[in-house]
Amino acid sequence: MAMHYLVGAGVCFMMVMMLLLLVCDRSASAAQIDVLLDLYVATNGDRWLFCTSREWNSTTDVCQWSGIECDTQTGLVTEIDLSDCFRVQGTYIPASLAQLSSLTRLDLSSSSMIGATLPPELSLLSNLEYLDVHGIGLVGSVPPSYGALTNLQHLDIGLNDLSGTIPAEIGNMIALQHLDMQFNDFNGTFPASLAQLINLRYLRLNYHSELTGTLPDAMGDLIYMEELIVSTTRVTGTIPNTLGRLTNLKILDLGRSDFSGTIPDVFGACVHLETFDVSFMKLEGTLPISLGNA
Repeated sequence: MAMHYLVGAGVCFMMVMMLLLLVCDRSASAAQIDVLLDLYVATNGDRWLFCTSREWNSTTDVCQWSGIECDTQTGLVTEIDLSDCFRVQGTYIPASLAQLSSLTRLDLSSSSMIGATLPPELSLLSNLEYLDVHGIGLVGSVPPSYGALTNLQHLDIGLNDLSGTIPAEIGNMIALQHLDMQFNDFNGTFPASLAQLINLRYLRLNYHSELTGTLPDAMGDLIYMEELIVSTTRVTGTIPNTLGRLTNLKILDLGRSDFSGTIPDVFGACVHLETFDVSFMKLEGTLPISLGNA
């Protein structure tokens, strides 16, 4: 009798657990729908072209919606990519996107979000690896809290109207490989913390007429660097000798900035160097012989 009771209790327990899991799954799915519909409304989804906006409704599986990818095991949204859509327009990026805890990719480039700001809440997306909001009309500043995105590998906020100082906390994004901040209105000094990004391959920080300071010697420790572009700024000082350590460098563009002194004879080991631009600066002396070997 006792054995039958135990078996029956065990079956009931399993049924309750399965029911709870089913309820949780439905709850998670409903939450995802709400967040994605927030984005749909914020970007006038009913006007999209080249994306099937009719899929974006609460009656179909979100994993089948245009621009959405999900984890095949959990069904949680991992990617939002609206870069191939057209007429994605709005004035704000929904802070509710921070609820998509499994999100690894967010690409809103090619959108028009004039006057929108970067929501500080996105710093909660601890799994985020790719964030591209290039040229969408952003204003405001970069939230220092974004330094918490330690899994981020690609950050493109170029060609916007962002201003203020570049937060030192960006140096905490230790996985970052691609950082594009060109064509904004940043001011203040060149953040020395960028030299902490040991995996960085591409740094584009050109066209900031109010960006001052100097280029840290520690930039020479970023041995994977392939593109270093800090042109058309007010960065001063001499060109660091340590840049000669960047043997993977293909593009070094410091032109139209306020560097002075001589060009250091240290680039002989930069055998992949294709572009070396130090034009329109207060430099002295002649081109080093080592550049002929680069």
